[in-house]
Amino acid sequence: MKKNLLILLLTVAIRTTAQTVCGYVTDAQTGERLPNALIYNSTTKATALSNAYGYYSLAHTAKGDTIVARFVGYVTAQTVVKNAEKTNISLEPDNRKLGEVEVRGESAFRRELQQPQMSHHYISATQIKTNAVMFGEADALKTLQLMPGVNSAADGSTNLSVRGGSYDQNLILLDEATVYNPAHTMGLFTAFNADAMSGVDLYKGDLPARYGGKLSAVVDMKMREGNNQHVAVQGGLGTIASRLLVEGPLKKDTASFMLAGRVGYSALVNTFLWAVNSQEVLYIDDLYDAYDRLEGTDVRFYDFCAKVNWVKDENNKFYLSGYASKDGFVCPILAISTKQNWGNQTGTLRWNHIYSPNLFGNATLTYSNYKYVQRQTNDVRNFEWQSGMRELTLKNDLDYYRNRMHITAGAAAEMHFYNPGQIEPLSDSSAVKATHLDKKRALQLSAYIGNEHKITDRFTLSYGLRLSSSIQLGPATVRNYTSMPIFADTTVYGKARVVKSYWRAEPRLAASYSLGDNATLKASYARTVQYQHLLNNSALGMPTDIWAPADSYICPQEADAFAVGLHGYMPRTKIEASVEGYYKKMYHIIDFCDNAEIVGNNHIETEILSGKGRAWGLEAMLRRDGKRGSVLMSYTLSKAERQIDGVNHGDWYYAVYDQRHNFAINGLLKLSERWSLSSTWRYHTGGRTTMPIAMYSFEGNEVGIYSERNGYKMPDFHRLDASAIYDFKRNAGRRWKSQLVFSLYNVYGRKNAYSVFARSFVETGFQGYMMYLYKWVPSITYNFTF
Repeated sequence: MKKNLLILLLTVAIRTTAQTVCGYVTDAQTGERLPNALIYNSTTKATALSNAYGYYSLAHTAKGDTIVARFVGYVTAQTVVKNAEKTNISLEPDNRKLGEVEVRGESAFRRELQQPQMSHHYISATQIKTNAVMFGEADALKTLQLMPGVNSAADGSTNLSVRGGSYDQNLILLDEATVYNPAHTMGLFTAFNADAMSGVDLYKGDLPARYGGKLSAVVDMKMREGNNQHVAVQGGLGTIASRLLVEGPLKKDTASFMLAGRVGYSALVNTFLWAVNSQEVLYIDDLYDAYDRLEGTDVRFYDFCAKVNWVKDENNKFYLSGYASKDGFVCPILAISTKQNWGNQTGTLRWNHIYSPNLFGNATLTYSNYKYVQRQTNDVRNFEWQSGMRELTLKNDLDYYRNRMHITAGAAAEMHFYNPGQIEPLSDSSAVKATHLDKKRALQLSAYIGNEHKITDRFTLSYGLRLSSSIQLGPATVRNYTSMPIFADTTVYGKARVVKSYWRAEPRLAASYSLGDNATLKASYARTVQYQHLLNNSALGMPTDIWAPADSYICPQEADAFAVGLHGYMPRTKIEASVEGYYKKMYHIIDFCDNAEIVGNNHIETEILSGKGRAWGLEAMLRRDGKRGSVLMSYTLSKAERQIDGVNHGDWYYAVYDQRHNFAINGLLKLSERWSLSSTWRYHTGGRTTMPIAMYSFEGNEVGIYSERNGYKMPDFHRLDASAIYDFKRNAGRRWKSQLVFSLYNVYGRKNAYSVFARSFVETGFQGYMMYLYKWVPSITYNFTF
């Protein structure tokens, strides 16, 4: 008895003094670090997930223990702990074809089943590329539209409405830098090259404390780090756009680079013409033809990504990445004698540091710039209008692991520069006068702390608090050194004057209770605050969008979001299922008063009213991965409303994104060793807009009589897209792989409304119209890698 008791005490003592094991989870072939990988100790059953940078920390693990690592698309690995503190894990990609293996790794859904995080979707680069695509281009943001609770503004649009919020309420991040206009060609393409992305995280309501600044959702995209083992090339040649990516080691296992570019060329013009000329009367057909204004149309875009990373030693790694995109848009059908250019630039410098096995740090400096230029030519107006904004952010984030707790903390400072508009005449004969709207500056500060605490084997609680502020800064002292040539047109600001400041607390709370190995009940609450406002009266999202900070006239937007859900996995059928219900209450939501003057208004606050909003919904999702393919289905029942004194007589009215039913199904089927099929079908009830219901003549002018605010329901939307993929035979010993992708967008030619408008004619009287896009759009893309 004494002997057995002594052995037990020694065992407990050894386990008590067992050190925490930490390290990185990486791709064995490229060295790419893998986020959200599952690591567990087969002896103690302790578990951990790697963070956004592939780092993990596993407590209660001693030398000689066996730890197991799993990640979707990779072969499960087992490693015996040899170093009492550092154990890096390399995972081999599972290159077996569909049909030879049923489940390739463990999905993100099952990895998070026992975690309190809810309302979250992780989309890998592979999933993005296997969806049926438009014009042969894989699209991360359009893939997110397949998720429950996510709507689009119109057919082909990349703008996302998440749980009743508008698209400006989404935080779009690329390597932690904010992207303010994530679209090419008026929203027909996303501005991100899918080849350069390693994955996308979507948070729909249960926002971790480290995220803030926007009301509804976070879309966090990460660039690939670059292959640190060998040089690799991949790309695609398509009928609309082409792309190329090159990556490789600068020094094997130590430093690597990644370069990726994409360009949309002249063929895009014909496709766009096909789209925008599809104009049809809602009540009678073929009233007039707009083809006489085709001449002079030009639609082009490009985007470019670059990244370099360097491993200084086992505790320090540095990253430097950059992104640039630009669009040129001339389309007389939509805007006569108008040339538009817009673009984004971002830069990120990041330092990962391991302070100890329990403490991981990430320091980041980011820069974002968005600029829009419009030129009106061959017109008496003949002017150029420029607007945009810039952002500079410095932040530091910490991850601390201790026993059953994962504590996160950090702080950030963001400087925002707003240019609402600068108008310059282009000739002496122009009727437009030079106008410079007041530029604005705002400093946003934030600090947060959060803890994910596994209280029992079944119950986990996540709680946190984010403190944030926005300080609007005035111009203060201004000095122009125009007399000295070297300082010409240079403006120097003195001590900043605080015009208005806001301070807010944002609590976050989430909990999960395990009902067994394969089912979990979850609930969450999040308070979010948004200090920026988008001044635009369109749901489509245009490059002319103007941003403005919260100031003395416009308060920050705030929201309380509640959610509860049941998540489960059915081993026999291998089906992942989830059901979530949410309720969101919003405060200080803005809208324009009737007949608002937006463009060129230096006192835009006089055109804005604020009020409250509410949104509720029920979301369901099913997913199954099988031997020969996969299928995903999602459904959302939702309602979104606004109430603002001075708008719609002070009564509640529908938000433009209100879509009662939203259904999507996506499938991938492997037909043979060479052929596979992918298809997507989507349906949602029409969104909301304000339309004239009648017109009358007054002193020779046509005057519209409008419905209640957003009282007109757009026609219902549904569309089927399909792709066929042919993989060419790969010769033994050769790295060259290639495939042909045949895509058909809008298979059965549904005429979905892109926008609606009204006109009055002498012959026919008042008529309503819609403009639809893409009756049928076929495309062919040749993809290759070596």
